[in-house]
Amino acid sequence: MDYVDDAKESAKTCGNNMTLEACVSVIGGVIGFILIATLIWYYFCKYRPRKRAERRDTTEADAEEKQRKRDEALKSKGAELAMAHHQSRILASITGLENKRASELAV
Repeated sequence: MDYVDDAKESAKTCGNNMTLEACVSVIGGVIGFILIATLIWYYFCKYRPRKRAERRDTTEADAEEKQRKRDEALKSKGAELAMAHHQSRILASITGLENKRASELAV
């Protein structure tokens, strides 16, 4: 009967005189710790850098779009300024001709 009692006792323990429930609890804790560590690693090492790269790509694309629009606005503004300068030169030449004629008539 001692063999049966010893077998029952060893079935209730999980080495080092630890009960089966305590052994299961320790194993569950280790598995839980590994799972949580894996999730934290995935979030900080895989997920966040990818999201940051996507944000950087979109901000770079937005910046390029803004710069392109700014360049187009400057080009159109430059064309307006060139037209205004051309018109002012035409007006100046007309005014100069009128002043020259007026001085010829005065003489």
